[in-house]
Amino acid sequence: MFAAMVKWYSTVVLTLLLGACGAPGVPDQEHATPPADTNWIGDLRVTAQDTTVRVCGTGRRYRLSGPAADTLSQRYAYAVAMKGQWAKAWFRGHLGTLVDGNHTDSVLWAVQYHHLDASLQCDPVPDVRIAGRYQLTSTDTEHPRSVRMDLFADGEVTMYTLLPGAKEPLEEDGQWGVDAQEQVLVKWPKRDHTMRWHWTGERLESERMSNGAAVSMERTGAADRQAGMYGRTVRWLAQAATAAGRPTEAAEIKGGTLLSDLFTTPEARKNLDAAAADSLALKDENLLIRWSGVTTVRQVVELMRSTAGR
Repeated sequence: MFAAMVKWYSTVVLTLLLGACGAPGVPDQEHATPPADTNWIGDLRVTAQDTTVRVCGTGRRYRLSGPAADTLSQRYAYAVAMKGQWAKAWFRGHLGTLVDGNHTDSVLWAVQYHHLDASLQCDPVPDVRIAGRYQLTSTDTEHPRSVRMDLFADGEVTMYTLLPGAKEPLEEDGQWGVDAQEQVLVKWPKRDHTMRWHWTGERLESERMSNGAAVSMERTGAADRQAGMYGRTVRWLAQAATAAGRPTEAAEIKGGTLLSDLFTTPEARKNLDAAAADSLALKDENLLIRWSGVTTVRQVVELMRSTAGR
């Protein structure tokens, strides 16, 4: 009964607020409909000042309130090793508003506790404000190199590392996002490595030190999908697909695009195979076997990278 009354109250408060901002008149409270409760997953943090939930998948933060908030707080206090850390929580509730004096907050109204695990956190979420091209500013005299990263708004990242004497930079793809601690995590799956950065507005700074200074990367512009081997590959595939009768722009090709979507007939795929044998210099049996198993654009890019300089 209490939970139903609380849900109705939060809805009435929201309706009154919307009414005050919109058409004049008092809303008909008798017909106010409580919002539907759904399941939520988010990172939970309880401090002396407030209880905050960071929703998985979006990174949006809300105050936590409602009849199940005490249960979540109690479970949190029992589970965490240090107060203030984030813990992954599952609960049922709805979005609403809470009026505190002259201040109105958006809140997540929790009505039923499901589960909490202090050893887990939501996956990092990319932030469009941080997306862009970053250039390494630190100088390492022992290991000189030029490094830049393209952080794309969809959470993909490509790093280009140019070593002394090399004609082409080494390229690596990964994923990036922002976690509950506001750290920028850049993950490189092929070598199971994660970089952790702090974003200052126009710079990424690491806790790692080089020559007595923190390693940092400065934003130099927008990330470029058409750069490096990826750009060369998609331009080649777009040209080949267009020649095969399917007009294609390089910008519309994504890493996950299937070759069968670009080359839709046996003849078109045969022509692509012939072009690949020339472009990739597929002379040995291992390369031929690898090409026969390629189905996506990203796999073509990886093969192009591995054969560069042969």
